[in-house]
Amino acid sequence: MVRAYALMILAYPRAFRRDFGREMYLTFRSEVLALSERAGSYGLFLLFLRILLDLFVTLFKEHFDMPKRVITVAMILLLLVVDWLTFHDLFESHTVRDYLTLAASSLVFLYVSLDVLRSDNSTVSRAG
Repeated sequence: MVRAYALMILAYPRAFRRDFGREMYLTFRSEVLALSERAGSYGLFLLFLRILLDLFVTLFKEHFDMPKRVITVAMILLLLVVDWLTFHDLFESHTVRDYLTLAASSLVFLYVSLDVLRSDNSTVSRAG
């Protein structure tokens, strides 16, 4: 279980793992050792279920901690759907409006990509 938990910790963002990963691992290991003596396999099973639930909740919080990211992901998914609906049939004729929709989507994707790259670089420079 401890090895599986160590692998689960890898799902967290790098900065979070750097700040809290060791403490999380050591706390979990201590809890598993104490619980195995007190409650046996059933207690360990219940602990693992609780850890799995907590993992999903905290992973969501750590990866999408800012509303800006959630809005960005929703916007990108919506634009992908709009682009697909506009150009799903390549053999039909397209209007200027279709091409303007594609151009606007491309500009948004470019802007978001540059924003993400800028955010990653500033995180690296702050961490280093």
